[in-house]
Amino acid sequence: MKLLKLTLHNCISYEDEVIDFSNMKLLSIIGDNGSGKSSLLETINFILFGKTKFETDDELIKDNEDDLKGELLFRIDNKEFTVIRTKRRGKSAKLELYNGSNRISGTTIAETEEKINQILNATYDTFINSVFIEQDKFDQPIQLKSAEKYQMLMSFLDIEKYTRLKILAEKKVDGLVTEITFLESKITSLKADIINVAENFEQQTAEIQKRIEAFKKEINKMEQEINETLTEISKLKVVQDNYLQAMQMRKLVEEETRSLNSEFDKKSSCLKTCTLETAATIYKKYLAVDVKDKTSILAKQLI
Repeated sequence: MKLLKLTLHNCISYEDEVIDFSNMKLLSIIGDNGSGKSSLLETINFILFGKTKFETDDELIKDNEDDLKGELLFRIDNKEFTVIRTKRRGKSAKLELYNGSNRISGTTIAETEEKINQILNATYDTFINSVFIEQDKFDQPIQLKSAEKYQMLMSFLDIEKYTRLKILAEKKVDGLVTEITFLESKITSLKADIINVAENFEQQTAEIQKRIEAFKKEINKMEQEINETLTEISKLKVVQDNYLQAMQMRKLVEEETRSLNSEFDKKSSCLKTCTLETAATIYKKYLAVDVKDKTSILAKQLI
């Protein structure tokens, strides 16, 4: 903690006083008894903690005045804080806390004082026994009980912070151990699931392969049946073509036969009017011709 500036208004013997500590590396306050050396330190205690050696806060107000105001600017860990405490005679004090220009006061004085204790990492008792010791109480730290000395040193040396960090770390470790245990259990379960899935996969793969082979056989059989069917269809098509040709030939023969019969009937009627000699001549020629040509020759002779 480094003091930067102390501003006092009607504090004990100081009416209006501003002390700038910002450029001071070492400060010594020298003066006669009763000149106000201790008053400066008392006002710092009052501003920070609201406690002093006086029985009442009104005793801090300068004689014949009605109010006081103390303002302290200091730096901790490269952060600047300002504490302002005001008091009217017969009234409760008011307290404000700033971090830089940001007001960070609590909703009550007690909350704000707790924030100040956390910033300073010290309480009033720790402060007056380590940082500010009155001239007639130099042996006060020695007179403290062992537990009180331990607590004061813990607070002053900021060991409490490491104790808190240790507790937090232990809780974090316990949480991580629990999480690791859970994850290990989960991993074991997942490994078992993976093994089961792998075994099932191999079994299913074998079954699928068998079905594929069966399908291949069925496909080959179907292809063979299709080829045989196509061969039969081809044969049937040939038979159908032959049948159609035969039907066409039959139709032609029937037409030709009808035509020949018609011609024959015509010629027969002509023969009735021919002489016996002419008929005999034609008949002889008809007998000498091949059967296929008889009809056409006969037709020519009869024309």
